[in-house]
Amino acid sequence: MFFWFGVTFDLTPFGFAVSGVVYSWGIFRINLFRLTPLALAKVFSTIRDGVVLLDYDNQIVSFNRAAERVFPELLSTSRYPAPASSVLSDFPDLLERLSSANDAEERYPFRRMLDRRTMHYIASLTPIHDTGNVPIGKMLMFVDVTELKENARMLAELNEFKDKLFTVVA
Repeated sequence: MFFWFGVTFDLTPFGFAVSGVVYSWGIFRINLFRLTPLALAKVFSTIRDGVVLLDYDNQIVSFNRAAERVFPELLSTSRYPAPASSVLSDFPDLLERLSSANDAEERYPFRRMLDRRTMHYIASLTPIHDTGNVPIGKMLMFVDVTELKENARMLAELNEFKDKLFTVVA
């Protein structure tokens, strides 16, 4: 309560009015209590494909747990956003693709050694636009196809063995 010239003045109703306007703006304008942001965060953290989000300056802004399995180097950096050129310095081909990316989605094979095993991925680099179609970043996604590649190699070996067996029998 304020005492100005003997008059009592209470600011509580004005505070409630301002907070009501702010909450109404948040609820109706930016969907403050919508399920969508929570659902998107849950999907992002539980998706099986590795996802790395980069801003327009090629700085890593965020990544999910699956991306940590693709790039354990992401865990060595303690503070984000971090420049992709320093975190992913062991992958110059990937950095070249990041820096020369255009507005089209790009897919390409990606290989790396993890625990003395060659891992195969299909990488896709997708630009992220804001509502005004202005590019604001990139999404780098890695789908693990190692098992598929190994099965295809084993199938080719079995087919070769089958062909040799049939030539011996014939």
